[in-house]
Amino acid sequence: MNGIAPTFSGYTTHESVINFIEEFQTFCAVKGFDPARQRLVFPTLLRGAARTIYNEADAEGEFADANNTVEGRLAWLLRTYHTDNMKQSLKDQTTGSYQGITESPMAFYMRIRHLIELAGYADGVKDQVAETTFLNGINREIALNIRSSPYPMNLQEKIDYAHRYWIVRNPGQELVQLALPKRL
Repeated sequence: MNGIAPTFSGYTTHESVINFIEEFQTFCAVKGFDPARQRLVFPTLLRGAARTIYNEADAEGEFADANNTVEGRLAWLLRTYHTDNMKQSLKDQTTGSYQGITESPMAFYMRIRHLIELAGYADGVKDQVAETTFLNGINREIALNIRSSPYPMNLQEKIDYAHRYWIVRNPGQELVQLALPKRL
């Protein structure tokens, strides 16, 4: 976050409602806004179509009673803009992910886990999706070494083994990887 209040218009699928919510929460925490102030500031950060739809929902009583909190308004925004199509797109992106040329296996795994959370996978399949995506998207040499292991490994052991293998072959790179990218 750059210190400027985040905004959300909802015009394109490239504008992430999840990023907006995370940046809004960070902004409010940094500014020290209490829940009442957050509730007042929230609609001022909506632009264009998002503001129009929000005003219509407010006029229809969407935010009365239990939903008259900032959490209720954020939940409404998430329901409205984090659609099933967007979740499916994130699922497609997750299963088709590959490790970047300078990306450590640990950073790749963290990116996978972030996508899995955003895509809304059921808790029972998250680890399986993560393991399958990790082994299919990791550098082929590393994946072969993991699969050739003389003993069975669980997911965390596979990630640790892959990361150690990568660090030995990419000295100095692990220092760069300690700082996660701004946007996962």
